[in-house]
Amino acid sequence: MSFQFEEKKLYLRVNISERVPLKIISDVKRFKQVLFNLIGNAYKFTLKGGVTISADFNDGLLSVSVLDTGLGIAQEDLSRLF
Repeated sequence: MSFQFEEKKLYLRVNISERVPLKIISDVKRFKQVLFNLIGNAYKFTLKGGVTISADFNDGLLSVSVLDTGLGIAQEDLSRLF
């Protein structure tokens, strides 16, 4: 996906904590699908700036976040989505 970000002149940063193990047992297909959807939406709605993907591992749980500099979701729309 980095090529798409370069074309749009957006940054793509990836921060992986040293606590994240080299091997994690998961549903690879579903994990990739969710991650690509989140990154794709962040890319689609970001016009300048970029996207940062972070991963951390605490108490046996992997947490991944996708942050972007896009417009975001209007406060009144949040209750309908989540």
